[in-house]
Amino acid sequence: MRLIDIQNLETRFDTENGPVAAVNGVSLSVDRGCRHAVIGQSGAGKSILALSILRLLPDNARIRGEVFFKGRELLSCSMEAMREIRGKAIMMIFQNPLATLNPVLDLGTQLCEIPMCHEGVTYAQARQRALEALTLCELPDPERVMQSYPFQLSGGMLQRVAIAMGIICRPDLLIADEPFKGLDARLQQQVGATLYRICQTFSITLLLITHNLKIAHSLCDRVSVMVGGRIVETAATESFFACPDHAYSKRLVEAYDLFSSAIESAPERRCAP
Repeated sequence: MRLIDIQNLETRFDTENGPVAAVNGVSLSVDRGCRHAVIGQSGAGKSILALSILRLLPDNARIRGEVFFKGRELLSCSMEAMREIRGKAIMMIFQNPLATLNPVLDLGTQLCEIPMCHEGVTYAQARQRALEALTLCELPDPERVMQSYPFQLSGGMLQRVAIAMGIICRPDLLIADEPFKGLDARLQQQVGATLYRICQTFSITLLLITHNLKIAHSLCDRVSVMVGGRIVETAATESFFACPDHAYSKRLVEAYDLFSSAIESAPERRCAP
């Protein structure tokens, strides 16, 4: 069953030099419970696609098309209705949690305000939910994390906090925009495994925006390739990496295979005595 169905989505920005197209006629469906990756190079329009779904764009953006979420068309909803949907039914993890979190509020306050605002729970209930979410995200000493400010945590810990914020209200759809950006390979693997497990545990549908093909391959069931503001191919993950159809997709997978082979065949590096 489709959870979100996007039809002919176009997003343009009015600028001094005329309109600039970022998303050009995208049609994309994501099934309930699926982990779906949108991959492509930087500038392909992936993040603008995600922000268009949630209508989190500046005033000079012009969005056309249809976005159906659980049968409800989002682009025609009032902003009040969108605020009710965002944070509860749909949640988004942004690229840089240090830039998106409030630097003058402790993380406990920022976590608790989400269920308090969207579900009307008490502070005590929200605090318990926050501790449970941090524990699910495998953060050591959740009490200390709750009392910390964003600048006091490492990048890997902040990404786990961002995931905790994303799942605290158990959304139907979690949009993760480059949630592994800036992390080393080990942390990417750990955070990816945490995200995978949580989505499976709570049957959360994941729309992953990434240019990291290794993450998409290991984490997602389906893959869509975006280039120049358009979706050029959508396929099951294993089929895509085994036999991509579009010329651009073939070049991506060839580069991925070449890089992966080079890493696997590289001799082990040892420290000099």
